[in-house]
Amino acid sequence: MGLSSHQKSRVVCVTCSDSRIDPTLLTQTEPGDLFIIRNAGM
Repeated sequence: MGLSSHQKSRVVCVTCSDSRIDPTLLTQTEPGDLFIIRNAGM
C-alpha cells in the first residue's frame, strides 16, 4: 500500500522551512492531519 491510502489530510499548511516552527504544535493537530509544504523563503 502506498502513502495515498494512509494519509487523509484535509488541510494544506504552507510554512517556512525553519525547523523551529512545528505546525502540528501550533495548530494542536496530530501528525498526518496536515499536509505540510515547507518553503525555503520568499
